[in-house]
Amino acid sequence: SSAELYNLSENRELSPKTFLSMVSNFLYNRRFGPYFIEPVVAGLDPKTDEPFIASTDLIGCPMVTNDFVVAGTCLEQLYGMCETLYKPTCSLMNSSSASHKPAERSR
Repeated sequence: SSAELYNLSENRELSPKTFLSMVSNFLYNRRFGPYFIEPVVAGLDPKTDEPFIASTDLIGCPMVTNDFVVAGTCLEQLYGMCETLYKPTCSLMNSSSASHKPAERSR
């Protein structure tokens, strides 16, 4: 794969930012006959261990963010839910437990 060739030719580990660029270029080359996907790229930078999260649309336009990314068929609903539940100081354990709680109905 392209990621393995990168590792061999550059003699270093592929960072999530570089992988996002590879995915973006791949999708952009297919823009007139696109794959109907919205990839989400998440990972840790191999040098600094900083988290990285981003997504692309179906023609490869990247969206890099520091908080959260949503993708899929119910994008609008997910975006509203993430804006409501996301807290910048929330730990990984708290955020994963919040994703398993059912939404409460307002009466």
